[in-house]
Amino acid sequence: MLRKAAWIWALTLEELSHDKIIETCRKTGIKELFVLVKSISGKTYLDLARSLLKKTINTDIDLHAWIVSFYDKEYAGGPVDPRDEKYQEYLLDLIRKTLEIEADGKTFAGIHLDYIRYYTIRESNDWRTISSFVKKVRELIDSIDPSKTLSMASKAEDYDSKEGLYEKALRYGQNYLDLKQYIDLFIPMTYYLDYNVSPEKAIRAAKWVKELTLKTVYAGIQLHPGEHPETKNKIPSPNDIDTMLRECIKNQLDGACFFRFKLLHDRINEIGEIISKY
Repeated sequence: MLRKAAWIWALTLEELSHDKIIETCRKTGIKELFVLVKSISGKTYLDLARSLLKKTINTDIDLHAWIVSFYDKEYAGGPVDPRDEKYQEYLLDLIRKTLEIEADGKTFAGIHLDYIRYYTIRESNDWRTISSFVKKVRELIDSIDPSKTLSMASKAEDYDSKEGLYEKALRYGQNYLDLKQYIDLFIPMTYYLDYNVSPEKAIRAAKWVKELTLKTVYAGIQLHPGEHPETKNKIPSPNDIDTMLRECIKNQLDGACFFRFKLLHDRINEIGEIISKY
């Protein structure tokens, strides 16, 4: 069986009752939720995350705090320069506060870093800034509780070769070969419609990430409408979702993470049974 997870927006925590969220997890076998704690807007949702944490005390669902790193509309109007030390300190303080949240003894299982990169392609030697910050996060987590998982949403934009995938991620500041020192779980955003590739190619790219890092890897499974010009507004079909999950097992990946929970919840009658069988 695959380990199944989903990214869940704070807005979804406001729209859906906790009971509905837990019921959808139960029906599909989702055991991990990556809960948005800081968004691209710059807004934080510690109280909403705490409330869901409390509700999952008597369940087998683990929560990870999802932190949008170097994108903040309130602070910078959009992308933040990863070299901004003041902003790095702000993020580290937020992560510290998040790790201290407790609900009747239950805490977050880990920290999940998103937008942990440059927003646009850079020189291939610019990766050290990103790795340096991830190292700081790792050291902070270890100082509080080394058992906590550090994960990241990673780039996967070349679907023709493992070498190409590595080099393209490097140009965004994500050096897989260096980051594996600090990251426990990689979740490459293998969104097949957004890159106009087949489901099989998308999952093969996640396999390459596992071969590069030798760490735990969940494939990012697209549920949102396509954004590529040739797949604009196309919705992932039940057959394609089934194919991606089957390919995860075939390629010996550790899990699958769905983007995003609300879209899964809304299509539960259509795709819930497919997801639950893996």
